[in-house]
Amino acid sequence: MQPVSSGSAQPPQYSACLQAAAEFGASVAQRVAGKAGEALLRAAATVDPDERRALIDASRLLAQYRECLRNAYPGCLHREFAALDRQEALRSKPLSFEALELMGEEQVEETVEVVRGQQAVLSAVEAELATLNALVSAAKGRATVSAAANPLRPEAWVQALRSASLQCEVPAWALVRWLPRLSEALGPELASVYRQLADVLRRQGVSDAAYALRTAPPARAPSPSALAPLLNLRDLRRLLVGEGERSGHSQWAPTDFGSPGAAAEPAAGETIGLTLPWALEALQDTRQLDEVMHRLHERRSTGDAASEVTTPAQALGQEVVRLMVDTMAGDRRLLPQVRQVLRELEPALLRLASNDPRFFRDPHHPTRQFLTEMTERSLAWPAADLPGFAAFLEPLQQVVAALATMSMETAEPFEYALHSLEAAWSQQEERSRRERANAARALIKAERRNLLARRIAERLRQRPDVRGAPAVIRHFLAGPWAQVMAAAQMADPSGSDDPGGYGAVADDLLWTTQRQVAAESRPSLARIVPGMVAALRGGLASIEYPEEKSREFLRELAALHRLAMQAADEAAAAPPAAHPAAPMDDEREHEFWLEPTEALESSLMEAVPAADREAVSQHAPLAGDHGAEPGDARAPVAIEHLQAGAWADLFIDGAWSRWRLAWASPQLLLFMFADGAGKYRSMTRSVLETLIAIGALRLVSGQTILAGALDAVAEAALLNSMESVR
Repeated sequence: MQPVSSGSAQPPQYSACLQAAAEFGASVAQRVAGKAGEALLRAAATVDPDERRALIDASRLLAQYRECLRNAYPGCLHREFAALDRQEALRSKPLSFEALELMGEEQVEETVEVVRGQQAVLSAVEAELATLNALVSAAKGRATVSAAANPLRPEAWVQALRSASLQCEVPAWALVRWLPRLSEALGPELASVYRQLADVLRRQGVSDAAYALRTAPPARAPSPSALAPLLNLRDLRRLLVGEGERSGHSQWAPTDFGSPGAAAEPAAGETIGLTLPWALEALQDTRQLDEVMHRLHERRSTGDAASEVTTPAQALGQEVVRLMVDTMAGDRRLLPQVRQVLRELEPALLRLASNDPRFFRDPHHPTRQFLTEMTERSLAWPAADLPGFAAFLEPLQQVVAALATMSMETAEPFEYALHSLEAAWSQQEERSRRERANAARALIKAERRNLLARRIAERLRQRPDVRGAPAVIRHFLAGPWAQVMAAAQMADPSGSDDPGGYGAVADDLLWTTQRQVAAESRPSLARIVPGMVAALRGGLASIEYPEEKSREFLRELAALHRLAMQAADEAAAAPPAAHPAAPMDDEREHEFWLEPTEALESSLMEAVPAADREAVSQHAPLAGDHGAEPGDARAPVAIEHLQAGAWADLFIDGAWSRWRLAWASPQLLLFMFADGAGKYRSMTRSVLETLIAIGALRLVSGQTILAGALDAVAEAALLNSMESVR
């Protein structure tokens, strides 16, 4: 087994812990598979006849593939640990709406079982995991505990168990019955492993890192101020954390403000409002609060009809809305037309803020969903004259004009408006959605075939006759012919050991190209070669292998056969055949292969053209592009920051254009981007990494426009209050 490593130097105690964890994999898999098989049989006794047969068959398959799981699990753990340690794996949410429509029912069921399994395992190892987190954090040189710094957390073990099961190539109906029982059995086993790993670290002198305790700051007495009776710091916080609603009140009564006594602080570990950034925690000085409220009072006294309020909570809520809209309307990533729509929407938002304080803390509030949807969709167009933008903007303007005239007693108008807009936009996008779904299915099939081909190639490389074969034969068998064998296995429902006879063709190919053996059996060689060549042509045609490359290989094969047909002494003295210029490293990963039909259907970007590599630095980015970090248009994009739905500017076909990451394949080897006009492009992971490396991908937004605006509100409030006490 290869050592577990993230590619950078690690403390020796930490490296030893990773290695020990991976080495536990085989025995863990062996015991888990046995217990899961027993659980399947127990479950079969309590279900209807059809399900009973399925469970019994799944148990039999699990017993049959128990050794496969045992052998595959350590390597899968190795990869999961390394990916989490590097934090380079592109990990999306277990299930999102957009991914769901591209998935089949079996994929959905499998995903649910994986997530459920992670929760079951986590529940079984909570105490042991807390101890291990502290030790692993210390082994990595951290003074305090970081759970995210531990790559041995349960998700790695569950994901590796799923990957190992996939390598067994069992039917999907069996896999969805395996996974919950495997996860259930994994919990106690993993708890034992965690205890052993903790002992490994302690024997090497590692002591637990400390858990950082977050404590609430002490409450301060209100300072004398004309506005103090109306609102104090606790009430400002209550606006954000929703304490009034938790106590049964939908809205604060004016008599609640400034009441004596300490307000209830959140319990230890409780989240302080999903829209409350850290900056607001600094607003603990009541003198600062008085200055904020004084500014609110001055703004309210200017006579703005939309800002009429009856309570300090409403005044503060409206100030938050104004700052939020100011920030969003000033965001250069949004086109001027969209920023103007936001300005026109402000009066309706101010009225809503007075009547529905849930807006400030509920991420699923209809109004926040409306704002997120309109701004995130608008990012598809970096210019107003691009196709599709007018069709997006016109219904939005009509809906906002209607909202501006409503009283906004509740969020219902925004909810209805969002449904109306989604219906209008969905009609425009339906054709593109269907095409992307078809492309995704083709890419999933291609990914499965490539993964199977890699396993077939690895088995071939272990054969002595392959290691001794000419380089051109080794690379052919581990490359295109492994794809042929994989495609035949996927298309064969019978479960044949060698569907299509392509494995036998590989045997003949190896035998006929070994000079010493073949020269002694010239009649057999002459008899075998014509049929073998025909089978090679047919196999390559089955994966749509390019005809030119097929002819090139067959020419090289014919040259090898001519040498093999010569006398043994002549073959020994003959110069070596002119093999194609192929790398001699047989262990290298072959390029991801898509059949031409699959590549066409998915609009595959097969490579980054040399011209784009040279021209990317010479072309200005799109207007309003801020790159991965605010103020730095050329900041590099880390692949782990790319999540489904993220917008990015790509330099492809000699120009910058705006694309959204619409889909990633289950094994994260293929990715699909879509633009605002409905076009889509897919690419392999290696192409995506190349685009990032040459600066041809710039992340437009790492978070939603709305989330950024709410963070900016908190920062602005902090700055204003800090300045007021200078």
